[in-house]
Amino acid sequence: MKCILKSPILFTFIFTLISLFGSAQPPLNLGSTPNVICKDSTYTITWSGGASTDTVRIYLADIVAFTSELYIGQNLPNTGSFTWTAQAGIFGLGLKQFYIENTIRTRWDYGSHFNLIQCCNATYATIYDTACGQAISPSTNYIWNQTGIYLDTLTNTGGCDSIISYHLTINSSDTTLLNQTACGSFFWGVNSTNYLTTGVYFHTISSTHGCDSVLQLNLTVQNSTSANLIQVACHQFVSPSGNFTWNTTGVYQDTILNSWGCDSVISIQLTIHSLVTYDTLSPVACINYISPSGLYTWSSSGTYTDTIPNQFNCDSIITIHLTIGYPSVSSIHITTCENYSSPSNNHLWTSTGIYHDTLTSQTGCDSIIIVHLTINTISTSTLNLTSCHPITSPSGNYLWQQTGTFLDTVSNAMGCDSIITALVIINPQHLTQFTVSSCDFYTSPSGNHIWNNTGVYFDTLTNVFGCDSILEINILLNQSSFDT
Repeated sequence: MKCILKSPILFTFIFTLISLFGSAQPPLNLGSTPNVICKDSTYTITWSGGASTDTVRIYLADIVAFTSELYIGQNLPNTGSFTWTAQAGIFGLGLKQFYIENTIRTRWDYGSHFNLIQCCNATYATIYDTACGQAISPSTNYIWNQTGIYLDTLTNTGGCDSIISYHLTINSSDTTLLNQTACGSFFWGVNSTNYLTTGVYFHTISSTHGCDSVLQLNLTVQNSTSANLIQVACHQFVSPSGNFTWNTTGVYQDTILNSWGCDSVISIQLTIHSLVTYDTLSPVACINYISPSGLYTWSSSGTYTDTIPNQFNCDSIITIHLTIGYPSVSSIHITTCENYSSPSNNHLWTSTGIYHDTLTSQTGCDSIIIVHLTINTISTSTLNLTSCHPITSPSGNYLWQQTGTFLDTVSNAMGCDSIITALVIINPQHLTQFTVSSCDFYTSPSGNHIWNNTGVYFDTLTNVFGCDSILEINILLNQSSFDT
């Protein structure tokens, strides 16, 4: 049995060798293959390419077994077609592919995978049916309750599908609802009955299909209504029906039809005014202003007049002293430290640059501000300080009395914080106490004093750190005596 599923690496190697030695010809190319081919059906295999002197042969290969299983044709031309009556090889039905090669096996190709299956011959039929309410499909798999064309599938005598197109007409035993509102009474023509009260009424009729049709009347019987209306008008008032015009204060009656078609009697308590009122407004607006009545749009400052209805539906004449503003643009120059919050507080800028910010003016217009911003930075430095006494910090805010590392803040030349790290060394002062005896007088260790009386005295020297070394000296003086 010959294996035809060649390694892609081996194929590439062989093709490269042929190309290098100048004997390469166009490769063989199988035509496209369908996804499914039915056993015992005819299928035309096409191919092209190769050398004109080639003869080719075609195999059927089994994908699972990874080998060829059936000769399809041989001694065929390099380009052409072959009609094959689909048969299974030794591996039976399943996943297959075609393989073609020339007789000297220097060119080949293999087609896409397809399923070789046993196919049936389906049959088709059409049924026309009429049912009342619902119908059960011939296969009993479906229940249809609407008119339509349906598909159902049975198994025919050959064991294949028998597909049925089922043209179904459903005649229903239905209930028809009639919602009716009437004034006083309602005459129902289907049963020649006059109903005077609200209720649900039924009538049954038989249709031509033998299914009952039930008519359900949901009846609402309405009566005349009445209403009271308090109305204020200017000069005159037209009644709701449009039949009357009244120009004096009083109580009037009018009749219209309500939503059910019945009389609705309206008692109108009418107050007639003839008062014109006046008012003054001083609005401020941006670019333009729409008048209170909505009839005018003004785009420049000035004094205007508008009219709207007042509370009595009479004219309210408004004098409008209008101020119109416009958007503005301005520039500011800011120098600050570390960051800057924009005039609107909507932005926080941390680097030097030119920025834009927007405020709202008193007229409601945009005020665009161009900000020329310079951001200066915080500086740092280190100081080494040595002293025999407590040290006052450069800012004057601290007094350092012991050795250590301290922080202080002053303003630098740009007005920003200058943070100073101070490395402080406080050298100690020493106090030394001792007692000496001397004759007549005693000169202090520093040489700055001469003491000629017994007592406790103090003297100051400089120690190895350059600080004061204080001496407390208890002096005992003895007077010299002279022999005569």
